[in-house]
Amino acid sequence: MSSIASVYIAKQTDLSEITAVGLEGLNDYAVEVEDAYEWSGRVLYFLIESLEEQGISLSSPDFGDVEEALEAFVIGPDRKELLPQLDPEANDPDELRSWLADWDMELEDAAEAAMDALTMLHEQISALPADSVLIVRIE
Repeated sequence: MSSIASVYIAKQTDLSEITAVGLEGLNDYAVEVEDAYEWSGRVLYFLIESLEEQGISLSSPDFGDVEEALEAFVIGPDRKELLPQLDPEANDPDELRSWLADWDMELEDAAEAAMDALTMLHEQISALPADSVLIVRIE
């Protein structure tokens, strides 16, 4: 079963409106990052969960209510401190593949999909303006 990952950038000042309106608010108040991640959203989801297990929490504590309302990961500019750990060059594709295997994600291209996920997260967080958040929704 495949899923889709959608990635948005929203101003922090618009989060209360997005939360009040719900998912439709993403279309009104956020900008979708086109072609951000083209593999199954499950890979991105399990990579983020695996990072959490490694002590690398992408979720910004200030936005827990938004995460809950949107059922999405909300990553603030404070997470830029994690960029060295998210650098694809600093990560071993085989290790990423083993993380996914722990979640029963035995894909032939698992390492490539995981590295693409890591690259996307690194690039998007690196470019994130100080007044915005990255919203990653897996459907």
